[in-house]
Amino acid sequence: MSVTQTVVFEMYLTNTLVDEAGYTLVDETGAELTADGWVDVTSDVLITSRPTWTRGNSGHTIFDRVANIGSLSFELDNSEYNSNTTLGYYSPEHNNVVSRFGLDTAVRITITDA
Repeated sequence: MSVTQTVVFEMYLTNTLVDEAGYTLVDETGAELTADGWVDVTSDVLITSRPTWTRGNSGHTIFDRVANIGSLSFELDNSEYNSNTTLGYYSPEHNNVVSRFGLDTAVRITITDA
């Protein structure tokens, strides 16, 4: 019996708003509308870097009632071949960096069993 898992990586970033058809929403001056929120970056996670994570609570004894800090390690495609086709998209001091991306960007991972 095999178990299929889905793994989704999300970051709290500024994202361009789009309508149901996928068209970018703009204001009356033609500027793109954006909003802060959770953005799926799974397609930009480099699987070859072998993303790893640990849970905060890995034990089952009485001494494990309070969890330690968990960890998550992964690499993002920062080349012009990422999902936004933008070189430097995930570089905090680059001109092309996505808004809100930096060393303190919130990240979450969701693992779902089929």
